[in-house]
Amino acid sequence: MAKNIAPEVIRGFVAEAGPQLESIQNLVQRFQADRSQHDVIQDARRAAHRIKGESSMIGLSEFSHLAYSLENLLDQLGGECDRGDALLGTSFRLVELLGQYVVSLESNRFDQDVIREGILAYRRCLQLPEQDDEAELRRMLGDSVDNEDTTDATTDESAHTRHAVDAAQWDNFRHDVADRLQVITDLLHDPDNLEEEDVQQIRRALHSVKGCAGVLGVQTVADLAHACEDYLQRLSDDGSEFSANVRALLLQSIDTICEVVEGTAPSTDLSELHRRLGSSVAGEDDAAEKSEPTPRAHVVSQEALDAIRADLDHVVSEELLSVFREEAEDHIKQLYNGLNSLQTAMHDRDHLQAIRRSAHTLKGAAGAVGMRVVTKLSHRMEDLLDLLYEGGKEMTQEILVLLLDTTDRLHDLSFDAFDKDDQLSRVVQLYCQYADLLEHRASDAAPSEIVLSTQMAGGGAANLAAEPDGDEQRRGQQQREKFDRRVNDQMLRVPMSRVDELVRTVSELIINRTTFEQRMADFVRCVEELRPALGRLRGVSTELETRYSVDELRSQSRRKGRAGHSVVDESRFDEFDTLEFDRYNEFHLMARSVSEATNDVNTVTNELRTLIGDFDSLLVRQDRLSRDTQDRLMRIRMVPLAALATRLHRAVRVVATNQGKRVELVIEGEDTELDKSVLEEIADPLLHLLRNAVDHGAEPPDLRMVKGKSEQATIRIRAFYQGTQVVLRISDDGSGLDPKRIAQAAVNRGHLSQAEAESLTAQEVFPYIFVPGLSTATQISEVSGRGVGMDIVRDKVQRLKGTITVDSELDKGTTFTIRLPMTLAVTRALLVVAGNELFAVPMQSVVQIARLDREQIDRLGNEPVIRLDGTACPLIKLSELLNLREVEDDGRGTVPVFIVRAGEKQVAVRVERILSGRDIVVKTLGTHLRKVHGLVGATLLGDGTIVPILDPNAMITSEKPVAPLRTRGTPGGRDTATNIMIVDDSVSVRRVMENLVHSQGWLPLVAKDGLDAIELLQSVDTPPDVFLLDIEMPRMDGFELLSTLRSMPQYRDKPIIMVTSRAGEKHRAKALSLGATEYVVKPYQDDQLIAIIKRLRDVSKESLLV
Repeated sequence: MAKNIAPEVIRGFVAEAGPQLESIQNLVQRFQADRSQHDVIQDARRAAHRIKGESSMIGLSEFSHLAYSLENLLDQLGGECDRGDALLGTSFRLVELLGQYVVSLESNRFDQDVIREGILAYRRCLQLPEQDDEAELRRMLGDSVDNEDTTDATTDESAHTRHAVDAAQWDNFRHDVADRLQVITDLLHDPDNLEEEDVQQIRRALHSVKGCAGVLGVQTVADLAHACEDYLQRLSDDGSEFSANVRALLLQSIDTICEVVEGTAPSTDLSELHRRLGSSVAGEDDAAEKSEPTPRAHVVSQEALDAIRADLDHVVSEELLSVFREEAEDHIKQLYNGLNSLQTAMHDRDHLQAIRRSAHTLKGAAGAVGMRVVTKLSHRMEDLLDLLYEGGKEMTQEILVLLLDTTDRLHDLSFDAFDKDDQLSRVVQLYCQYADLLEHRASDAAPSEIVLSTQMAGGGAANLAAEPDGDEQRRGQQQREKFDRRVNDQMLRVPMSRVDELVRTVSELIINRTTFEQRMADFVRCVEELRPALGRLRGVSTELETRYSVDELRSQSRRKGRAGHSVVDESRFDEFDTLEFDRYNEFHLMARSVSEATNDVNTVTNELRTLIGDFDSLLVRQDRLSRDTQDRLMRIRMVPLAALATRLHRAVRVVATNQGKRVELVIEGEDTELDKSVLEEIADPLLHLLRNAVDHGAEPPDLRMVKGKSEQATIRIRAFYQGTQVVLRISDDGSGLDPKRIAQAAVNRGHLSQAEAESLTAQEVFPYIFVPGLSTATQISEVSGRGVGMDIVRDKVQRLKGTITVDSELDKGTTFTIRLPMTLAVTRALLVVAGNELFAVPMQSVVQIARLDREQIDRLGNEPVIRLDGTACPLIKLSELLNLREVEDDGRGTVPVFIVRAGEKQVAVRVERILSGRDIVVKTLGTHLRKVHGLVGATLLGDGTIVPILDPNAMITSEKPVAPLRTRGTPGGRDTATNIMIVDDSVSVRRVMENLVHSQGWLPLVAKDGLDAIELLQSVDTPPDVFLLDIEMPRMDGFELLSTLRSMPQYRDKPIIMVTSRAGEKHRAKALSLGATEYVVKPYQDDQLIAIIKRLRDVSKESLLV
């Protein structure tokens, strides 16, 4: 019964089922009008199949049974059937009855009479025996199991074998059995939460499997399900414990049922299985305890290898694969996290349980989309985890390594990150390892050979789960909870470009709001200016009414009247004294009009002030809403560092295993979020630093013991926010960097003289590890030693407008600190003036704002400082930092400063004026200004003013980057090193040329196209001596770059060699006419190109000397 289903789930199901039933009815009516429309009836069958799965998933088993009956009828209608009219009539009736049941759900009723009528109508249509009606009703409605001996229900089931089983019926049978066995598997894999009600649900599912198999005459399945059902009944009657051995026997039986249904030979002796199911529960436990698994030699048959290869070749639709990968990423991440936690707490049952659930869910998801190898491998992993959790095996370091290797394979298989032949051997190796560990679960297999095509299926349930109807495979309470979450929390996948468009739109709204605020300020100013004007007008009005007496006005009126200007005949009022009757003329009327106008203006002014207050409130709300919208949109783009945890842990583990080292990776601040694009870009540098830390930093266990360290090295990644920056700190407790070896390597490479190397401090030497080609490694390995990795790390960090620093202590460890600017679209900024220019400083960078008396400024040596909480804080001028013209200081008044945190210290920045704080929209600078250090972007104020946005942290903490473009003198007597610029759009060609240049001791400068080369030339200190240019490149080709270089005075006479695959005379002539010095055709001989470079370099130097 479905009486415990949440009301919101019922409402969601009713909302979906109603339109689907209506659609089925319309489709069947169309088929009735034209029996040739078989595609129409197939659409109706699919809709019935969908309703069946949805109702079963939320626990409406009676409804699901009836929907299955409808699906079966529609399936038969789609074939050649002589009883089409009867099938159509019954189909219409079942649709009507299902609709009535849905209506009853709306009033929280579960009308079983409707189900009863539908089942009987279905049986009459198929001409099934009437004497079995009652048993079938009890089976469908689930009432007979709790009250009667289930053996009676199968007394006459063998009579059904006379009915022919066509392909459609068999397919429906397979689906139905798969659904019910999945319920059993889910419940058996969660023993901690297994209650009496769950055991009864297993019995009901077995009873249904037995009934379905009996109807179609599959007696092997019916007998085995019946034996399992009896076994559970004895278990309940004896009051025996539901032990691990009982679960293992039931799971083995279910695997056998699945194998029979799938048409494969059972891997277990059926007679032996029946014997064990027929024995007492205690006897089974005793037998299990006495049986000790013995190792076996595994011979993998060619048939098994072909089966695995077929599974690897199985094609899954891109749509299903995309959905699966999105889900698999989370499950695999949880597997890695749980296994990493087990390394420090190997016997923690909570961690084991979490890993089991992740493996089980991954198996189901993979089976739902048809990822066969993932399904089977995760099933084996799950079996081993079950044994570990139940105490059947002891967790060891070897088992933990096996589980981690399995997770690696699952990741590669899920995301196609593998070579198929290599993966085949790895999967076979894993299966054999699991076969040894799980041998007692397959003790009946032949000792000499394991046919992996069946054994590695991980049970038939996993195979059946490979059908694409994934919703039907999630049953029981756990499945209903998942459905509830899906109903309440739907997911929508959209491209990041759409999010960026929304961010830009909201940014424009904020710019418009800023403009409106400025106009509003002007409006308020105008209203305030009305006050004095209104006061003057009121004074004039009062003076007009009070200063002139009525007599004077009357005499003036009479004079005007005699002149013919009077509008009133005042002779009528001669009988009244002037005090008894007021006389008015046009002047009085004008004075009164002025007074009334004054009052009107005053009223309008008051109303305007009220409106200003309302506008102000609306602006505050608009500001809050737009900021909240902006924050939410930006959060969509943000991804926590934990998203990389799996890759980082795996990289450390693989390198450590290959080198025989024990290394632990600890990640602190996993919830620190970065922009998705930034996280993807920084992943490779982090991986390289970690591999270096394992390879160069971590010592072997025996050496660490000699040094008094623990056998296991520790690498720690710490992520946190600091102002407008995200800081990533990667540290290890290994051997550290040897500054003497680094300095000597720099000397050998010609970057330092011996005297300079001896004069540098360790902190000044460490940055040389970023120089291309410089390495202290004694041998080159697959991991490191070539001297190019750290240069790539620095280059990627700088492309993200970040910085990287290194600190190390010999035999203590090394720490790399990466600082990246936060991705900002809208932020709160402080507007300041320096050098008569307006700048914006993000408020996240500002610690404090102050106005200092000049007496508060001290000097520490020659440097100005201020005292901040008793600590000397350096004081710098922003105008000097930006190389702006300094405004003369009159030496009076206070000094405006703002305090920023620069690294681990605080710095006071002096400006001319601090204006205000406001929300600004950060606009990118484009490619031509992206390398300007300390500049985040620019913003547009409401009046159209463009204001640069500064990053004071980057400007203050920046150190001059190591620029190994100019080689200093060395004892070897080398002259200034040759700088070679390589411009080619091919990564491979660039790498080959770069290695060639390095081999000659020259210094390469690499660009991917002409535009990138121009930008790079703007940032170098020393210009290249020779250029190597390709012709065909994106954005700016070689001809355009050649022409541009020849138009620049500093490069007009530099040797430029065109290195291209275009061998035609037309291309050669074009290059030479534009100013190319030499023309070399690919493929070229290295010696030939080196000779040309040397010759042109020497000629160029001679011309400079002349």
